[in-house]
Amino acid sequence: MQHLSSALASAEKLSAVLLLAAAGAAALAGCGSSSSANTSEAAAAGSAKPSVEFTAKGGNDHPASFGVVASEEEREAASKVLEASLKAREGGDWAAQCATLTAAKIEQIHADAPNVGGGKTCASALEAEAQPLSASKAVRADTLTGSIAVLRVKGKKAYALYHGTGHKDYAMEMEKEGGAWKVAQLATTNVP
Repeated sequence: MQHLSSALASAEKLSAVLLLAAAGAAALAGCGSSSSANTSEAAAAGSAKPSVEFTAKGGNDHPASFGVVASEEEREAASKVLEASLKAREGGDWAAQCATLTAAKIEQIHADAPNVGGGKTCASALEAEAQPLSASKAVRADTLTGSIAVLRVKGKKAYALYHGTGHKDYAMEMEKEGGAWKVAQLATTNVP
């Protein structure tokens, strides 16, 4: 009888060990599933994380953490407009630059025109603001060396982030108007 009690006790211990092992395996399997789910969730939400390559400790990270990362298609569309704007600005093609700007920026240019001796059009105001051209050459330089790396969007507003000339990183504020991207500022901003 004592032999039978020992056998039952051993069986109970074995059952308990097996039960714990099964529970542990289930927990690990659950962790694996949860981890996969978390990885998928992180990938989906990752577009809301800052664009790390454009951040720096103690720097202005606002453009790099603004909104979410736009689709490749949106990024390419914004890149074409920004490229045209920067080339026009550098080359002094004021009418072409004005064509890439938001209505709000053009309105601001018109409002500032009397202060810089500019004419009544966006192009004449930009030209007056850039005078003398030799002195504004560095400010008007096209800093875009390829396409933009990241477009961070929130609603209709966005920041185009790119690696540019002089091994520096830049941001340009943009806005969507009438279904197309437009440039919302005149000067390029250095980002950390």
